[in-house]
Amino acid sequence: MDFLSETSPFFADVTLSSLGILDVIGVVGFGLYLTNYTLVTFQKIDSRGITFFLVNIIAASCVLTSLVQNFNLASALIQIFWICLGVVAVTLRLLPGRQVALLTESATKNSVVDVTNEDDDAIVPLFAAQ
Repeated sequence: MDFLSETSPFFADVTLSSLGILDVIGVVGFGLYLTNYTLVTFQKIDSRGITFFLVNIIAASCVLTSLVQNFNLASALIQIFWICLGVVAVTLRLLPGRQVALLTESATKNSVVDVTNEDDDAIVPLFAAQ
């Protein structure tokens, strides 16, 4: 018996020693997803930055690789989508001058306001349009 098979009937035939290299790669991808989104949640990395998208691409690639063994169409489509979206996002951020444009567009489209001002009648924009 193994921890996985003892804790859930869904893992009754799974033991740590029965996991193949593809399973391990898929679990690494899962771990990368969790780490990436945890770091974004606690504002350790920026969800608009290249690092976020690169980790997502690697995580999706790991999970997609693991699907070679036990294919699941829905999961494969999700991973392919994340890889394609990540490649586009990284490419846009690496184009010369595009990073400044992305930040300017973000600042003008998403007017972030300071709601901590004690004067209820005043709304102070944190990002002014250029």
